[in-house]
Amino acid sequence: MSTFGERRGSGAVDYPVISTPSAQLGQLSKRRSSSGWFVAVLAAAVLGATAGGAAGVAFGARMMSQDKPPSTAAPVSSNEINAATTDLCTRFAAGYQSMPSPQESGFDLLPTLNYIADALRDNPEADAEIRAAIAESLRQAREHAAWLINDRRAGAIQPPSSWSKDSANAADQRVWDLCRAYSK
Repeated sequence: MSTFGERRGSGAVDYPVISTPSAQLGQLSKRRSSSGWFVAVLAAAVLGATAGGAAGVAFGARMMSQDKPPSTAAPVSSNEINAATTDLCTRFAAGYQSMPSPQESGFDLLPTLNYIADALRDNPEADAEIRAAIAESLRQAREHAAWLINDRRAGAIQPPSSWSKDSANAADQRVWDLCRAYSK
């Protein structure tokens, strides 16, 4: 049996290494100094990225807020107004004529409403009075489609209660009258 510090079969004594508090402190301070540098570099990187991002946002906001010269869009010619108005009125007539009568569901209206809304969006140069009349006709038709749904008021489903056939027909008739009378 061997005792502390002895090896069997050999005459040499192997003494255990005893670590002293000062040796442990040296190793600990080496670990702290290397991890301290890492933390410092990491903190500097995060701080730099944050400052750079803030500076970029501030610079971008300043650039966007500077006064820009007014756009010099070429005035629209009477031929362009006439062509846009003709397209708008023709598409209104085609869409209106394709609707079934009477309309029994929103599906009877929606394809036509989308077609006419596209015509309105495609022709911003059209006659302002006709554009306003078609916009009102579309508003009335959308209310009509909502009025035709089977689910009456429930939660966020709120069909209009003020839609009337007479006001919708008057809005449509105004468009017909303006489009038929247009000549420029």
